[in-house]
Amino acid sequence: MPPLSHRSVLPVVVVLLMIVEVVVVGVVLWPRGDDDLEYGPGPIALQSMPSAPGERWKLTAEDVLGADEPADERASISIKAQSDDVVVVVGAAEPYARTLAAVDVQSGKVLWSRREAGHWADCAVGDGPTLACTKNVRVSGDVVARVSFFDLSSGAERVVQTVRVHGTPSIVSVDDGFVVAVPRDSGVGLREEGPVPDRGAATVDRRPLITRFEPTGQRSWSVNGSTGERTVRSVIGSRVIVMESDDGAVSFYRADTGTLVHREPTSMAPSCGAPDEVTGMMVCTSIVGQPSRPNYLLYEGGFAVNPAGGSPVTVTYDETGRQTGRLVGWWLADDDDVVRDGQLVEPESIPVVSGRKVGVVTADTGALRWTRAVTGDGIAKVRALDERHVAVGTSEFGPGDAYSETWRLIDAATGESGGTVTSNFGAWLFGFDGRRLLFAGDPAEHQRPNAPRLTAFDGENGSRRWTIDPADRDAGWQQVGRVLYSVGSTGYGPGWIARYAS
Repeated sequence: MPPLSHRSVLPVVVVLLMIVEVVVVGVVLWPRGDDDLEYGPGPIALQSMPSAPGERWKLTAEDVLGADEPADERASISIKAQSDDVVVVVGAAEPYARTLAAVDVQSGKVLWSRREAGHWADCAVGDGPTLACTKNVRVSGDVVARVSFFDLSSGAERVVQTVRVHGTPSIVSVDDGFVVAVPRDSGVGLREEGPVPDRGAATVDRRPLITRFEPTGQRSWSVNGSTGERTVRSVIGSRVIVMESDDGAVSFYRADTGTLVHREPTSMAPSCGAPDEVTGMMVCTSIVGQPSRPNYLLYEGGFAVNPAGGSPVTVTYDETGRQTGRLVGWWLADDDDVVRDGQLVEPESIPVVSGRKVGVVTADTGALRWTRAVTGDGIAKVRALDERHVAVGTSEFGPGDAYSETWRLIDAATGESGGTVTSNFGAWLFGFDGRRLLFAGDPAEHQRPNAPRLTAFDGENGSRRWTIDPADRDAGWQQVGRVLYSVGSTGYGPGWIARYAS
């Protein structure tokens, strides 16, 4: 079975499959969580932090909105995209107007800002440097999607394109351009116009229109996706885009042509783990009446999937959809960090797990590069940290249902290990700076997220290096690219973001 989310707290009822006997009962599946950046490390290292990082600058919602727009308790600020030198933010205040701004990563200075009606849905940074942002607008009485292309340095609007589809757009940066997906959903309205009237159980055509734009704003291609596909995902540097469906199915398209190269459906069959090496028994899980979902990740040159349902198998494909490898008995271990902004997973170091064993597989052959057994009775997991390291861990329940996680830094090429770090439930593995494992939260807490504490442990020997406690308990940590931010007062007052560095 796929590794269970380390933030999940729901009970699980399991089904034991013997070699010749299957017992089927109703179960509750642990959810696939951890979609937010602040809950887990992606395959890119933070900037080195040998000493406790401090606040380098702080930007409030009022700084972005300007003096003419007082920042009341409802004002907020959020990070939308980032290049090496510029972070793109959106400041919002009632009634439903937003300000788009570019901020210098080093100084925190607002380089430019644009205030206009409507809500920016999403943004992405591409070559040029070009910033592309999407929103819904009304044109000739119809709600459509609009894509605006800006010069990232100056904020000058280069061109505006309209996608005449009624739905909420999503956008990703690919190669030297952008891909925008808009599902056909008549229930989407404009927030500045208030709630959309309930039209009853009308049939909604959610077959999206997927369009690629060049950095100049010129359309390159448009294709219709499959019914149910809603959100486009990708990783910077990948030549593949992924369309995720409402039911959990995923489709893979060529970023340069829009050609559908592979689709992974859902399955009503239970998802099973690898057989126990001693008893030969398998653990299977399912939700009564709900399908199992496939897992996937993107690597340089292709993608890897776990088909939904049945026994574990990891299949690798190149960017044309040609199968390059098939590894029976192993699951992708990174199912709660499948796509991250930043660096692709290395094709020679795809993390996988099988029962009490973890390892990495090579994409072009599907062969295991190395494996290692994990001690203890908990759930084994392995995560890509950067191009040279993975973290191997176990989660266990002790007396009184006390939960703990133990992590070890591993060389992705050789499997050689460093020191171990053990933490209770309240703290979780947040990031990696090339040498130190960073944990967020207070180990003594019984929920996540909690106190915005950050603690670093040396990856070679497991020793604690530093701990910081920001002043605002309502803040949370966010990694964007290689930069560490603290994001504060979301929902509790005027919002702010602050950059932290050693």
